[in-house]
Amino acid sequence: MTSSDVEKRLEAGIYGKPQLKIDEQKKYLGNFRERVLITMNSQEIVNDYYFQALSKKVSQGFEEETVLFLNASIDCQTLSKYNLLAKKYQLPCVIKQVADPLSAETIVLVLAAKDRAVNAQTVDIAQICPQQKETNEENKEKKKGFLSILFK
Repeated sequence: MTSSDVEKRLEAGIYGKPQLKIDEQKKYLGNFRERVLITMNSQEIVNDYYFQALSKKVSQGFEEETVLFLNASIDCQTLSKYNLLAKKYQLPCVIKQVADPLSAETIVLVLAAKDRAVNAQTVDIAQICPQQKETNEENKEKKKGFLSILFK
């Protein structure tokens, strides 16, 4: 063994195995960004519209094997709801305990490819399946009172 091999082994023994893209893996619940298909933050995961959108995407299937990763910090009802979704479509579901505190923009759900990179351009569920927002004109039409119906 050369001295550089010995140094590498000593460093690995002292500091642990070197890791790639630690911050990226922390953000995406232990996954690399190139494997991620869909993400949800802590605000989106409680929204029923996004649950239905994810359910529809999962039911349509993907070209590659996928795994659902959930942050253990979310409430039990939401956790079980998504766990049942994974069971329904026979997706492996992994619940990860994360040390960082939960904030509004923390990613708490990641649907990722199991073995290979997919390099999806957009992964946020809000961008993939945007909610239809009603325009102000539609709201005004709905709020017309009784007298406006009589006096057209």
